[in-house]
Amino acid sequence: MFMDIAKNPYDASQGPANVEVGKQTENSVTLKWNKPKNDGGSKIAAYQVEIRKPVSDIWEIADDYSVKGIEFTVDNLSTRKSYEFRVKAKNAAGCGEYTKLVLH
Repeated sequence: MFMDIAKNPYDASQGPANVEVGKQTENSVTLKWNKPKNDGGSKIAAYQVEIRKPVSDIWEIADDYSVKGIEFTVDNLSTRKSYEFRVKAKNAAGCGEYTKLVLH
């Protein structure tokens, strides 16, 4: 007896390239990035941005794969605090690697 096991023809993508700060205000920051250099053979469907707040070990989802473009604004930040952000791409194979950015 033979079984066919379906294999996804695509791989997860690399992380987005060149994550950086675009515009910054007292309580918000706009993150910008480039598409991953390797998309795993499948078009990028969306991006997820996560934030880690000061003195926290928990990453929070800033959006739930609703970012279709290559920038996202995070609001309601406190001044003079250090935040970490990470961005990952999603394609037909699933989620790719994170790219991380730290703001002081």
